[in-house]
Amino acid sequence: MRKLVGVFFLMICTLTLFASEHEQGISALEKGDYKKGIELLSKSCKSENNNSCYVLGVLYGTGEGIKQDVSKAKELYTKACDGNVAKACYNLGLMYADGEGVKQDIPKSVDLFTKSCNSGYVQGCYNLGLMYTEGLGVKQDNKKAKELYTKTCDGNVVEGCYNLAIMHFEGIETKKDYSKAKELYSKACDGGLSMSCNNLGLMYYNGEGTKKDIQKAKQLFKIACDNGYEGACKSFEVLNK
Repeated sequence: MRKLVGVFFLMICTLTLFASEHEQGISALEKGDYKKGIELLSKSCKSENNNSCYVLGVLYGTGEGIKQDVSKAKELYTKACDGNVAKACYNLGLMYADGEGVKQDIPKSVDLFTKSCNSGYVQGCYNLGLMYTEGLGVKQDNKKAKELYTKTCDGNVVEGCYNLAIMHFEGIETKKDYSKAKELYSKACDGGLSMSCNNLGLMYYNGEGTKKDIQKAKQLFKIACDNGYEGACKSFEVLNK
């Protein structure tokens, strides 16, 4: 019994050390000390702290604080993903989808987005929804896409709300429902998605799912324009004459 307690104590101390190295590494990065941060995170990663491996992957992938090395990023993301770090699976999925540092492999990216989504990273669910919408690496399935966009919208990924709004507006895998589309466009617009503000403006302009309101439409076109959506700028100019 004494030996077992000793082993357990050693494990606790070691886990504490891992956490300390990771946290100190993150702190160093936040202070701009990349050399120290990368050194600490590298030690932590080698000690099986997969979150440290993920952060290192991001640094190598972007070239922030270290020479860019996408092959090294892939290696680190793979290790972190194997250790169930959902964001690492997502980033690795992007690499396979875009053929960045690896041979493009769409089915592989689908598997990785699926793992990321199932591990709770809703951005992975959104990308998986896009794959089902377009039929990339999977059989095209609007029902599955709608399910995934619903999950992402509930997780406050506004692009998911936007795509779900389009489905309700156009009656894709659901009855046409302008009121629901308006609600979803509003949520995405409030979240800063300019094209959603534009589409919401069109609904007010045309009186779809709401009372026709030119002033409200103009206000929404202005918001979308100010946030870089050029099509809305033209609509705003026309209404502002």
